[in-house]
Amino acid sequence: MINYQGKYLLQLFREAFFNNTTADSDSVHYGHRPMMINREGYWLLSPDPADEWGFMLDHGRNFGNRFPQAWKVLNSRQQGQVATDQGLFSFSRLYPLRPYTTSGGNESGLPENTGSSMFTPETYFWYLVVHVPSEELAGINSLFTRFHWGLFNLILLGILPLLWWLSALLEQQRQAKKRLAAQERRYRHLYDNMPLAYQSLDQDGIFLDVNPAWLDVMGYEEHEVIGHDFTKFLPPAERDRFNRHFSRFLDKGGAKNLVLQLIKKDGSLIHVSFNGSVSRDSQHNVLRTHCVFRDITRELQLEKESKKQTRMLETIVNNTPDIICLKDGEGRWLLANQPDLELFKLTDVVYQGKTDADLIPFSPSFRDAFLTCMESDEAAWRQGVPVRSIEHIPTPGGSVRTFDVLKSPLFNHDGSRQTLVVVGRDITDILRKEKRLKHLNLVLETMVHIHQEIDIHKDPSTLLQSCCSIFVRNRGYNSAWSILFDENGTVSQTTHTGLGNGFEPLETELGQQRFPACIRAAMECGDVVCITDTNDTCRHCPLQNSYPEAGVMTAPLHHNNKTYGFLTVSVPQEFLGDKEEKGLFGEIASDLGHALFSLELEEKRRQSEAKLQAAMESLEDAQEIAGMGYYERNWQTGKGFWSDNLYRIFGYEPDEIACTQDQALGLVHPDDREYVINTISQGHATGQTAYNLQFRIIRKDSGVRTVRLIGRCTYTDSGEPLHNRGICQDITEQKRLEEQLLQGEKMTTIAGLAAGVAHEINTPLSAILQSVQVIRQFLDSSHPENRKLAAEHGIDLDRLQTYFKRCEVDFFLEGIHTSASNAARIIANLLEFSRPQEGELAPADLNNLIDNAVELARADYDLKKKYDILNVEIIREYDTELPPVPCVAMEIEQVILNLIKNAVQAMADCGQESPRITLRTEKAHTMARFLVEDNGPGMSEEVRRHIFEPFFTTKEVGCGTGLGLSVSYAIICEKHQGRMYVVSEPGQGACFTVELPLA
Repeated sequence: MINYQGKYLLQLFREAFFNNTTADSDSVHYGHRPMMINREGYWLLSPDPADEWGFMLDHGRNFGNRFPQAWKVLNSRQQGQVATDQGLFSFSRLYPLRPYTTSGGNESGLPENTGSSMFTPETYFWYLVVHVPSEELAGINSLFTRFHWGLFNLILLGILPLLWWLSALLEQQRQAKKRLAAQERRYRHLYDNMPLAYQSLDQDGIFLDVNPAWLDVMGYEEHEVIGHDFTKFLPPAERDRFNRHFSRFLDKGGAKNLVLQLIKKDGSLIHVSFNGSVSRDSQHNVLRTHCVFRDITRELQLEKESKKQTRMLETIVNNTPDIICLKDGEGRWLLANQPDLELFKLTDVVYQGKTDADLIPFSPSFRDAFLTCMESDEAAWRQGVPVRSIEHIPTPGGSVRTFDVLKSPLFNHDGSRQTLVVVGRDITDILRKEKRLKHLNLVLETMVHIHQEIDIHKDPSTLLQSCCSIFVRNRGYNSAWSILFDENGTVSQTTHTGLGNGFEPLETELGQQRFPACIRAAMECGDVVCITDTNDTCRHCPLQNSYPEAGVMTAPLHHNNKTYGFLTVSVPQEFLGDKEEKGLFGEIASDLGHALFSLELEEKRRQSEAKLQAAMESLEDAQEIAGMGYYERNWQTGKGFWSDNLYRIFGYEPDEIACTQDQALGLVHPDDREYVINTISQGHATGQTAYNLQFRIIRKDSGVRTVRLIGRCTYTDSGEPLHNRGICQDITEQKRLEEQLLQGEKMTTIAGLAAGVAHEINTPLSAILQSVQVIRQFLDSSHPENRKLAAEHGIDLDRLQTYFKRCEVDFFLEGIHTSASNAARIIANLLEFSRPQEGELAPADLNNLIDNAVELARADYDLKKKYDILNVEIIREYDTELPPVPCVAMEIEQVILNLIKNAVQAMADCGQESPRITLRTEKAHTMARFLVEDNGPGMSEEVRRHIFEPFFTTKEVGCGTGLGLSVSYAIICEKHQGRMYVVSEPGQGACFTVELPLA
């Protein structure tokens, strides 16, 4: 778009031709006033102001639309005149003398700078048009008027290039101002949005300008600042200082980092840092100052806090007992605290910038320590992570200090070495205290163990031998030995640990009553003796070579002025000077002396009680052998007495249960309790003096035992029971033996019956098998004799066999033969089962024994009818290479049969839909192993613990004796020296394992 100066030039151009317009200048018409239009037909200059730049609001406001005939001619010619019914149009096409530079593109016909020196007519031009309306043409007739009009056209064509040159100059000036304005806008934008506060003062300190950031920081409005003195915003104490600095600021032309306090609108104070310059005119007079500042209140607070923290850190670092040292990547010391400098004797040395090697001349006694530090520093740099180590630093006094050192390497972003932080803690005293504490703990532990041994051992020699072992094992002594005297003061016993055969020469001398120097010294003083110079004092002792770099402590074992012996230990030199060590050793020796005294008293007491104890033991043995226990009861007082053996029968200790009537009845089996109460009550009612009862009791371990109660009761004159005493005998084993005898008799009877039945059945079975064999033999057509005999009777054997096959006679014969063979095999097993055994072990095929037992089980009537054994899946997993097993075959078959029967019954009782028994044999080292595993209900842990006990059963009364597994267990474990056990969990089935020796 054309700028203001260009438009002003067009206005001057229009006014220059004011006198050539029509007389009626007040009316709104075009007359012959000039018009300026661009190549698109838009007015840049028009008689009607509404048309000028009107296209910006209405694109239809166009010369071509209003004067179409004249517009057509204008586009076809450079200049001239055209008369239309709308009037006379004089026009000329105008071109610029030089290109114009614009920054906004083609606006209002102005071209962009394309870099060419001259534009072509097709590129850019304007039209200068003078329009005389048709109604005014009639008035233009005089010669003067025509001359005047021609002269106007000549003048117009002559001055137009000058006008356009002036327009170009004005345009260049406009572009420069436009660029200046753009820069001003950019600077203004920067000024308004810069984060730093900006202010401008005159030479008197009066505000000329501030930016928004200044107002935001201070909290004022602009009108509250501009024109006011800067000192108004300073605290009174700061104003003189500011005036001095402001004068120097004006003289020097600037200032940097000037810190002042300012008062915000809310009255708070802030610290700011000023940086500024001074603007001057050509006469070097001050025009204004330019300053920016930033609020450093928080920075000063942080700096103050940082300094405080730094001072605090320096105080902590310098007062901490740990050594702290910082080194750069080259090993040069940067910082060290006071303990570190004192350790290496560097308190008066300028250590910064020096390496460990550089510091050796200043503290040569720490040469080895410095070299060690250099090696460990390099190791930490190489690892690149904090490294913790224990370093030993020798001191000038000859001692060695131990430090727990942590070295942390820090690296720059490029991976180069930056700083090594070294922190070390002197743990010498801690280690010494830990060692001391460990030593004391060992002493305490030794005392505890020795007192435990005192409580455990009742033999003096065993006690002292155990104590010597504890001294060497727990206390770290090199060796320990002791001697004991008999009643005559002669060495009767010796013990030792850590000396081996080296003690024998000394033992020989002790037997001759020749005592070493340590014993003699302890005899003289009666207290603990410490010998540090063993090379001199113990030079005649046979153990002198057993004390290298060690000393000796000897203490008497005495109590109540009686010495029972002496205790000697070989002690490391570091313990010899320790009074506490000596005191503790003496205390232990005193405790041992008291223990020997107690053992002596105990021995005397045992001897005095021996006879009485023997008598009591005889009585107790008699009762225990008979399984009896004695009891008494006073019915009037309610007090009673039970012997120890009676408590044992019930499974209790004497202090666990009271011997009362209610407690005794509580131990009776619930099923027998009413019987016992009624019998005793009936006896008391009838005055019965003697009674004999048999009933069951429940022991503490829930076991059930059978007892016989035999006693007598005395009564008062009024017939009330007075006193009751008697015995209680455990007859459980007797009852079991009776039941086993009865069961054995039953088994013998059954075996006899089985043998008789087997013999009786064997004869018809033999006839049946023989008859079937004869029938098959005579019907065989392959024998010529059969064919000959059949032909004599007119029989065709082939046709007869065909007949038998169609009638399935041969199938029935095969069934008869198979059934008879099975029956014969069962009878053979019965005969084998019922045959008396010699009881001698003989090699047997374990796999065959299991198969025989399976056949017996399948033939068992109860297992077939009640438990449907025929539907039980039998899985055989035999080891075919299992060697023969030495055993009593019939007894092993009985064990296997019992296990199979129990498995079948258990699976049937739990309703197992797919019962399965797995029989497995295998070799296990020197044992032959067979397993009987089922998928039945399994058993609880309580049942499993009692499963092999006699008469223990989980079946209902009358369904089992509880002897099967106990007998099997006895056969395997006692007679065959094997093993038998079960693995089972509820719901997981059971697996019985039997192991028999192969040799």
